[in-house]
Amino acid sequence: MFVKYNVRLLLFFALFLTGCAPTPQAPQVQDIQVIQAKERIVSAQGRGEVRIRPDAVRFTITVKTDGSELTTALEDNEKATQEALALLKKYEIADADIETDQPSQEEGVFEPIRYFVRQNIKVILRDLTRFETLSTEILQGGAYHISEVRFLVSDPALYKEQALNLAVSDARDKAEIMAVEIERELGEALTIRELGEALTIYQVNGYLYERGTTRYGSNLEVELPDAVYQSFNELEIQIEVVVEFQLK
Repeated sequence: MFVKYNVRLLLFFALFLTGCAPTPQAPQVQDIQVIQAKERIVSAQGRGEVRIRPDAVRFTITVKTDGSELTTALEDNEKATQEALALLKKYEIADADIETDQPSQEEGVFEPIRYFVRQNIKVILRDLTRFETLSTEILQGGAYHISEVRFLVSDPALYKEQALNLAVSDARDKAEIMAVEIERELGEALTIRELGEALTIYQVNGYLYERGTTRYGSNLEVELPDAVYQSFNELEIQIEVVVEFQLK
């Protein structure tokens, strides 16, 4: 009897708890964050080229003499140096564009002993039309050789800006062609990235050669091999960029 009573009591509590249990409800709709697709873009590479005629040339004249006596070698070197300086004055080169080094001397190692004296004159010629005749006269006048020939371009930033504008325009032209192919319109430029440094090359007899450049203040200097400087024609600055444009 006691067992039956306990069974009934357990059934009663089971039914009671079942009735008190919460009724299952429909799942609630949570907030959904819509993530926009990445902005559609087209990327194109462009190149800009600007040709420049230098407006000055920097070079070094070396005067070298020798003699059995040091005093004689020094006197001959001073005489040859003054003749070279007089020639530079003839070409109306300003004193500020002429720099003379101290002469160096050395003693030969073989008998009979001879003494060698060397002196350098650094020059900037701002009239390129006279460079060929000047260099010829200098060498005929007894100078040892001309070296370190560098052609100068004043305000190179102006030409680099021109080349950059051309490169961006070239990239836009290519991007427009691609946009038309997929029936879209080209929007504004989003990013512009220059590929490396601006490349400066020189042209000799119709052939272009890559060459390193050196900046001195606001000038761009390009050093040429001694064998080709008299055939020098012009410089060319090249810039390559990658531009990303928006697609409408």
